[in-house]
Amino acid sequence: MNNPGNPSTPAVSRGTAVEPPTSDWPLIQSLLELGEKLSWVGRPVARRFAVWDCLIAGSVFAAMAVALVYGWIHFLGGWDSFVTQLARLGATPSSFAAVMAAGIAALYALFFALAYAHASRIIYAVTDRRAMVVVRSKRTVHNFQRGQFRAVPGHVRRDGVGTVNFEPLIGRPGEVREAPPHFRLCAFRHVPSIAVAEQHIRRIAADARPLAGGQELPEGVAAADWRILHPLLEPGEQVRWAARPLGWYLVLEKHLGVFIIMLAAFGAFLWFGAPKLLKAGSIQAYLALAGICAAALLAPVMLFLYPYLGVANTVYAVTDRRGLIVRTFPWRSVASFPHSGLEIIRKKVYRDGSGSLWFFKEFVEATGESSAGMVERGFLHAPRIAEAEEQIRRIIADGR
Repeated sequence: MNNPGNPSTPAVSRGTAVEPPTSDWPLIQSLLELGEKLSWVGRPVARRFAVWDCLIAGSVFAAMAVALVYGWIHFLGGWDSFVTQLARLGATPSSFAAVMAAGIAALYALFFALAYAHASRIIYAVTDRRAMVVVRSKRTVHNFQRGQFRAVPGHVRRDGVGTVNFEPLIGRPGEVREAPPHFRLCAFRHVPSIAVAEQHIRRIAADARPLAGGQELPEGVAAADWRILHPLLEPGEQVRWAARPLGWYLVLEKHLGVFIIMLAAFGAFLWFGAPKLLKAGSIQAYLALAGICAAALLAPVMLFLYPYLGVANTVYAVTDRRGLIVRTFPWRSVASFPHSGLEIIRKKVYRDGSGSLWFFKEFVEATGESSAGMVERGFLHAPRIAEAEEQIRRIIADGR
């Protein structure tokens, strides 16, 4: 029962709270069953929620408007007839384009406002029996019962805001039943500190025990990362921090300059060289042009997509004994840094809390591409880098 002298004290008659109470706590408590325990409550970041929704819906309607205009032009008999028709209405193509652009911008603004208002009324909650999506504006509650869904990690931004999707698992073995539409489409979207929310979700999801390897999922560690790290741990070793690098930032930092140079070279070729090849008219000229264009299309894949896959399949971790860098693409490799060699060499921190931390030096022998020397190793473009530094300093202090 609530304490009359302290209105902020959460009700506990229906279960014991784990997370600190929020302003949404009383509403969620009123929806719980007898004996049900509330473990986590959160809200989506309304601005990001609205941006994605308005982009999707607005783009669909904008494409329909452009297609309608194109069909109108074709129905009138071509561009000249369209311009003549505009002139009869006292308009010009530029003014018509301005009106179209203003209308599409207003459409995007409308969808953004509607999506923002909708996101502001959404509350996410996790209990010991179910995950809940509460929509206050519609007074509806979507329940996902314990053991009837799998939690599928979604995209996570560099500031820790991310999404967890729900994959239905309904019916007994040998019995197939279609999940309700809202079940298939629902998720915890754009949630701050998604790793914490995912930890609570995994405890009631159908695949919680296999993913955790029979152990409790560590605080702040995503289940997808735990699946990779757990087989590598020594007996009694505990994970204190884990995260994945922010892929695009790391790839762009390394390859953006090369890509700009290649893009400029390809643009110069299209401007000066391609007309000469087309003018030649020989099969060899056409083959050369096709090969150069194919190489230009392949360059972004090799410079960005392939390295991004490698970075996206990399997990950084700090345990109570060592630092780990695990890569699973294109092949599996594990770099382990024992506490005896750890030292904070240098770091770089950004405003959103992400950054890079170098904490280990090792000697690398000469190869055909580089000379021998000392190389600094560490976590590059990782979120919550201050937490990683704190845990590494703790390992260094414990080792002394």
